[in-house]
Amino acid sequence: MNVGTALRSGVRVFLDRPASVLPIYLLVAGITATTRVPVLVGLAAVVGLLAADGRLDALFSELQGLSPEALDESSPETAVDSLPPGLEDALLDVFSPEILLLIGGSVLASLVISVLANGVGNAAAINGVYGCLYGGDGVEDAVVGVGRDWKAFVGITLAQLGVLLVASVPIALGASLFLVSQIAGIAATLVGLLLSTGVVLIGLLLLAFAGQSVVVDGTSLGGAIRRSVGFPFHNPIAFVAYLLVALAVFGGLAVLGGVFNYLGVSQLSGIIGPLFALAFLDAFKTALYADRPLSARVDDTQASSTETVATDGGDRSPADDHRDDTPQSSADEQATVDEQATVDAEQSVDDEQSTDADEQSVDDEQSTDTDEQTAAPEPAVDEVDRPEAIDRPEDAVRPEGAVRPEDADRSGESDDRPAYRHRFVGAFRDGLVAIGGFTRSHPVPILGAAILFVAAAAGGWQLTAEFAVDLPASAEPGAVFGTFPVDVFVMLAANNWLVSATAIYGGVALGIPTAVDMLLNGFIVGAVSGIADPLVFVALVAPHGVLELPAIVLAGGLGFHLAGVVVGVFRGSRTSTDLAEALRLGYRVLLGLAVVLVVAAFIEAFLTPAIAEAVLT
Repeated sequence: MNVGTALRSGVRVFLDRPASVLPIYLLVAGITATTRVPVLVGLAAVVGLLAADGRLDALFSELQGLSPEALDESSPETAVDSLPPGLEDALLDVFSPEILLLIGGSVLASLVISVLANGVGNAAAINGVYGCLYGGDGVEDAVVGVGRDWKAFVGITLAQLGVLLVASVPIALGASLFLVSQIAGIAATLVGLLLSTGVVLIGLLLLAFAGQSVVVDGTSLGGAIRRSVGFPFHNPIAFVAYLLVALAVFGGLAVLGGVFNYLGVSQLSGIIGPLFALAFLDAFKTALYADRPLSARVDDTQASSTETVATDGGDRSPADDHRDDTPQSSADEQATVDEQATVDAEQSVDDEQSTDADEQSVDDEQSTDTDEQTAAPEPAVDEVDRPEAIDRPEDAVRPEGAVRPEDADRSGESDDRPAYRHRFVGAFRDGLVAIGGFTRSHPVPILGAAILFVAAAAGGWQLTAEFAVDLPASAEPGAVFGTFPVDVFVMLAANNWLVSATAIYGGVALGIPTAVDMLLNGFIVGAVSGIADPLVFVALVAPHGVLELPAIVLAGGLGFHLAGVVVGVFRGSRTSTDLAEALRLGYRVLLGLAVVLVVAAFIEAFLTPAIAEAVLT
């Protein structure tokens, strides 16, 4: 394939089908969120165990009685020696063997889950991108592809880990020479580091197209690895192009990450990297390996993002109306086949009856048939094949200013810029409508998320309030974020949106990451309220919290709804199409929550400090 065509395919799939691509990578983010669950659960178990047997109370008591002047800060060794005996005993009690075993077990469980999550996430991403590129329903292709290919992708992840383990051998051998000589150890370690770097780069690059081989070629794990290893030798130009594009993508991410860190908005890296940069790289790799350009098609799921009247946040979207036409079309095709079979049967009888007929008569009949076929009108199927001729039910409810999806897919027209603008605005408008629709149609999972949040907040307050630690207010609460805190505003909006995204799409893991998010965020709110003056807490939290906290609880409710759909798929009562629709619903609601959380972040950064200063002074 022409490398430029693959690059254009990677870009155009975002411009033409964002409502199909972005839910896929939000799904991947939700799957990845499962890796932190064992660590968080382990830490919660540690805190609960320490609080239950009084060791946590003893530690806090010793810390409260500690005087900073009593510590010798000249060196770490002398600082440890200057610790009071009571504090040293309390620390030893905290890090007891059972606590260390609990922490180690949670870390090990997190590593195992990370391998599974990486394989499942990659299976969803590559299958979904392949569907988006070549005319399928990307979200549903991702769901179906996970069930079909997850074992192969987990095997690829294990192969990549094997490369890393092999690469660690030269470093370990070099470090072992420190036992003989320090100079020899340093030299051997440097040589081992160079060898390990080469092994990692070569090994991972040779496995770079294994996932694409599984999806595009339909091969097994062994065949995918063989084809990926052979790809650089059979397609050297394409492989070099991939190297250059990958270096540009990761280099650009590194530069952006540095800029974002300097500006204090590092959370933006968590949005741009996984949802856009890596997704583009996957699309480019898949188009390059498949050796096919982007297929032109009408993306029904994208149309739903601009039609605010057709969807209200429930499980049904305008795409369902178009999908309802499919069985009717299939029935028409079946009727055509049946009619043709009848004609063939009648023709067979006629042939038997006319065995002794004159050949000229047969020729005349064939000529007559030919004339009738020539005079027949154009078949109606030809009209159905044209996107413009499809009688779309959603056209009747299309709001003013919305763009037909087939018009949006035409890249050569001069009105591309207005089309993208209308689609962008319409997507967020539809997201706000979807919030209201989901709230009305699914109150039970939202209530469940609220109960978890409040229960965790009560537990956090009870835990910290016992220690009677009073967190004083700032002397100048109006200047707590600075004079013009744009960085704080962006950071808060991005962070809260990422929390909502993982809460929603964590539902695919049976809602466990969603429940952990609700408990963690509720615990943090309650713990802060327990150590702060009530008036200070209300003044600093209430102005923006009236929007931010319900938004996070709503995200948790949608995560639990998604978990229910996943359970239904496992039980056979729901289909992969239902799960794909639920994932698209999550995407629409997230767009609406982005608007809500941006407003909440603006209030928190620019208005809450002024309100707090007016209340507290």
